[in-house]
Amino acid sequence: MGAQTYLERYLDRSGAIDWDPDRFGPIDVDRTVANVVWSLACIETDSTSQASKIERAGFTRAPDVGSFLPHWYEEEQEHGRFLFAVARASGIEPPGSARLSTDADQAGQPPGPMLAVLGRIPGADVAYLVTAAAAEYTARFMYSWLGDEFAGTPVVARHFKDLAAQEARHLGFYRSAAEARLDRSRLARRFGPIILRRYWRPVGIDTLGWDRWFDTFGPMVTDPRFQHQLVGIDRLVTALPGFADTTPMRSFLADHDLLLAA
Repeated sequence: MGAQTYLERYLDRSGAIDWDPDRFGPIDVDRTVANVVWSLACIETDSTSQASKIERAGFTRAPDVGSFLPHWYEEEQEHGRFLFAVARASGIEPPGSARLSTDADQAGQPPGPMLAVLGRIPGADVAYLVTAAAAEYTARFMYSWLGDEFAGTPVVARHFKDLAAQEARHLGFYRSAAEARLDRSRLARRFGPIILRRYWRPVGIDTLGWDRWFDTFGPMVTDPRFQHQLVGIDRLVTALPGFADTTPMRSFLADHDLLLAA
C-alpha cells in the first residue's frame, strides 16, 4: 500500500468527535472506573510531550508522519478534554498538569537531547510507529470497555465508542506506515525490533509514573479477562516483518513478575 493511499485512507475520516459536556453530568459510576478515565485523560492530554519527542527525533520529516501528526494531535487533545469532562462529572477534578511522572520514572528511556541521534538509526522510525500502534491498540480496547461501563449514561457510552473507532483508525495508519518501511528496508527489519525491545513499555507510564500507573492499571494487567486483550499487542507486533520474536507485553509481564494467564 503506497504512502499516499494509507495516509489518505486515514485523513478522509479524520476530525475531532462532536460532544457536549452539558448533556451528561453528573455521572454515577464506580470510583475505580472513574480513576481509569481520569488517568486516560492525563495520557491523552500529554500527547503534547509525545508530539515534541517525535519532532525532536526527526520523524515528522517523512511526508506521511508529517501530514498525519497534526490531525492525530488535534484528536488526542480533544480526547483528553472529553475524558476530563467525564471524570469531572464522575467526581474527579483534573490535575494541575497532565504529566505526573518524575525523572526517576524516566530511567532507561532516551533523554531529550539523545532523540535526534536515536532518530537517525535505521529502524528507529519503525520502532516509534510500532510503539504508537501498540498504544492505539490499547486505547481502542480501553474505550470499548469504557463504553460498556458507562452503559447507564448512553450519550457518554456512545462517545466512548466513537473514541474507540477513532483510535482504530490511528492504529491502522501506524501499522500501515510501519509495514511500508519494513517492506522496503532490510536495516529497518533488523534494527527496528532491537530498538523496540530496548525502550518499549506500556502506554501511560511516561505520563503517570510507575506507581500511579500500577495503582490504576495493575489490576487490569493481572486480570485474565483484560490480560488476554492486552497480550493482543504481541499478536499485532509479531505479525510485522522482522518482529516474529518480539513480544513486548509478555516481556513486560515477565520483567515485573506478573503471571501470564493461561
